[in-house]
Amino acid sequence: NSITKQFMKYVKKETINKIKNILSKEIIGKIKEVRENALISCFSKNNDSILMWSHYAKNHTGICIEYEKPLNDMYDVSYEDSLNSFELYNLIQRCLADLLMKNDTDINDKTLLDIATKPFITKSKVWEYENELRYITSYKNIDEQDVVEKDNIYMFMPTKIRKVYLGCNISKENELVIKELCNEYDIECYKFKIDKDNYSLVAENSNK
Repeated sequence: NSITKQFMKYVKKETINKIKNILSKEIIGKIKEVRENALISCFSKNNDSILMWSHYAKNHTGICIEYEKPLNDMYDVSYEDSLNSFELYNLIQRCLADLLMKNDTDINDKTLLDIATKPFITKSKVWEYENELRYITSYKNIDEQDVVEKDNIYMFMPTKIRKVYLGCNISKENELVIKELCNEYDIECYKFKIDKDNYSLVAENSNK
């Protein structure tokens, strides 16, 4: 690795040996720890998929929330025919280069997450219609304001809500409550309807 060679001459021999020892003994455990502590939230770039409204919004009775896209920790999902895995050799090379550039001996979770993130963001091509984005963080980034339950963690999005879309089969009661909240917080609200001529959804302004 050219990056590694470039920095090797600036690091003492005993430091290199220490780094190599850390890599050989701890990197697999670290990767496992990062993967076990990863928290993943799934989003889509599409708001009008009939399939997703059927699957994820209880047959069009739910809502879709549009957020401003966070600048960090948001990854596009790639759709492939084969299962994804990362090359351990390449991973160790990149970790070593990172350590040498920082003149450090500690492999941090962020470095490993950035390097080993691809398995988190790869799916079969049969799901390509979802056009998915994933927000990836870890348990260590949970704030006091986040709600932690037995099987779920509800994290506050780091960005604002831009729009809310109501399903075409939403109940009148839920529709009124959500419209009131959107008006209170000055959020654009739309309601989807089934297009009369095509198998598609059409959003109509529903704030008033």
